[in-house]
Amino acid sequence: MTAGYPDTNRDFVAARLRGLLEREGLDALVSVTGTDTYYLSGYGSLYGAAPGTILGIAYKDSADPRPTVISTETEVEAVLASGAEAAPYPTFMFLDDPFGRSSLEISANKPRGFGLAVSAPIVADALRRRGVKGRIGVQERGLDTASLDLLRGALTEWEIVEASELLVEARVQKSAEDIEYLGASVAITEDIISQIVSEIDQESSARSITSRFKELAFAHPEVDDIRLCLVTVGTNFAPTYIAREQDKALPGAVIKFDVGVTVGYHGADIGRTFVIGDPSDHVERVYAALLQGHEYLRSVIAPGVSFREAFDGGMDVIKSAGLPHYTRGHLGHSVGLGPSPEEHPVLGDVDGQFREGMVFCVETPYYGFGVGCLQLEDMLVVTEDGNRNLNKLPHELTSI
Repeated sequence: MTAGYPDTNRDFVAARLRGLLEREGLDALVSVTGTDTYYLSGYGSLYGAAPGTILGIAYKDSADPRPTVISTETEVEAVLASGAEAAPYPTFMFLDDPFGRSSLEISANKPRGFGLAVSAPIVADALRRRGVKGRIGVQERGLDTASLDLLRGALTEWEIVEASELLVEARVQKSAEDIEYLGASVAITEDIISQIVSEIDQESSARSITSRFKELAFAHPEVDDIRLCLVTVGTNFAPTYIAREQDKALPGAVIKFDVGVTVGYHGADIGRTFVIGDPSDHVERVYAALLQGHEYLRSVIAPGVSFREAFDGGMDVIKSAGLPHYTRGHLGHSVGLGPSPEEHPVLGDVDGQFREGMVFCVETPYYGFGVGCLQLEDMLVVTEDGNRNLNKLPHELTSI
């Protein structure tokens, strides 16, 4: 498999968005985040971390089937190569075309930075150029008040509908290609975990294990990035930005992997727990309860089952299995594109139900002072009659 955005996946996304726009009576949909713009268009921008720096537009009806990407001038050729329409805006960066290789009319106006003060008018221009009238959906979640005012101020010709949840609904349903990429990311991540576990000794630390994970990940030709690399060793369960050398793999230490690589912009988020030597009675008891809850969730997730029903049942199992005071805001979440390990919706006390084609991370973590972190997390594809686990590693607490 090679990273990319297959035409079949592009067609799947376009058809899904057209159906949702038709249902909601919207003529276009505007995304403001890098990940959602990638979903709409197939173009992934380095500048996508800040909302409003890269935007996308999907259309319900248009003679031109391509989505539009509003990007910096420096990205125009890459946007066009992705198959999307390019609508560039100038930035502070100098851009030259000494041999006339580009059709882009390079702006001599150089703003001081990025953002909606520059990009919002380009969104309006793109909508006018495509002849969009009436109502448009705009992904407003994540924009601060000033940025939202800038975007709304540029779009006064249209009736604006807040459409963040519409994008959540669109992205939660995966294509066959999405699932293939997610499966590849899981398989590679599990191979890396297995190799590291075979190498661990008492000189290993949270820092050395983390470094080894990154080394092995980037040595793999299919890996584009690391979505998540949280390794804890011993009783320190804090998700520190820099893993600590002093957290050593000494006898009795719990080692938790909450990790995932990215393949084709699709990332894994999986968890496994190991222990050096024999686990304590407390660790054994807690893990047994978490495992029972996890097994329950894997057994009940199927089309038509509500998120709330699965969550309540999982919590009840864990509490009755020996952790009566266990509390969590959710026991899992959707997963898919981009750098964020968690996507909405969550497997919690929320509205909604599982549908065929969803991919959910199911997790039952425990954080204990003087204990460390115990984590068990799988990625499940919701199938016609139940679910399919993308993970192969054993679920039992494994002794090293």
